[in-house]
Amino acid sequence: MRSEPPPSRDVCADLVSISNGKNDPRRKRLRQLRPHIRKRFLDYWVCRNALEALPRRAWSDLAEDALEHCYTGDTIARRAVLTGIMEQIQPDPNICPYCLLRQPTSLDHFLPKDFFPEFSVLAWNLVYVCDPCNRKKGNRFVVAPRDVINPYFDEMPDTALLHADVRVTAGGIGVRFSIAATDPEVPAAIVDLMRRHYAALSLEKDYFREGAAVVSDLVNAITSQHRVPIDQGQLDAAIDNRMREWSNYPINSYRVAVIEALELSPGFLGYVNDRIAAAPRPPRARPLRDLAALRAAAAARAAAL
Repeated sequence: MRSEPPPSRDVCADLVSISNGKNDPRRKRLRQLRPHIRKRFLDYWVCRNALEALPRRAWSDLAEDALEHCYTGDTIARRAVLTGIMEQIQPDPNICPYCLLRQPTSLDHFLPKDFFPEFSVLAWNLVYVCDPCNRKKGNRFVVAPRDVINPYFDEMPDTALLHADVRVTAGGIGVRFSIAATDPEVPAAIVDLMRRHYAALSLEKDYFREGAAVVSDLVNAITSQHRVPIDQGQLDAAIDNRMREWSNYPINSYRVAVIEALELSPGFLGYVNDRIAAAPRPPRARPLRDLAALRAAAAARAAAL
């Protein structure tokens, strides 16, 4: 749901570094396989905008073991390559490109290494994501029609596709999300892909929960600053301030969608003012003259004793 540049790596040099760090017989086998793997790297790049069209290649059991071990075998060379890849794909803010919810913690093989072991350490095939998204995607969602957005090679439009609807109900605030293009020039294929992505990674429940939290945090911030009801201008200013705080979030972040929806939410001003009126207030401090009188009376009682 967010575009980001692919890691700028010499992918063939990465392969050589990792394979040279293996012990025989894997090292010898990987050296023999290098011409075939380089050819597959080229195929990957050619098909990068439609990786679901890239056919699988049959490997022998021994070749498949060596190729997968490039990623699973814990060697100094392998750690250096993966660390270098992750350092190049640290976005700001540091959130998973699949869900825009959580911090990334693991590398996902966009084309699964179980099916495409030759791409197990290919930088272009490694996406830094959160664990829940990595588990949900697993080995699925890569056949046509593809269900997961590729943050490196899918060209996401520079316009919002994720929209929120915030309604005041009898039970409080309700938040719903939808995916649609308001710009007629946005390709329908991208909108459909985003809808499949949203469904495949089960984002609706998480967005509903986190969207409500966005509204709650804003309302709490407003009620902590105001003791009397506010007007629409003050509410708009609070919304604008929150939007500026989140200006570095991607355009299709649920946070951005919710805050933008609040500007058009009927009844939200009344809801905020009801919360201001209901907010507990600390006891009023006694005037200084009252405190002085209390001190004088206490002094007099002490003297009488």
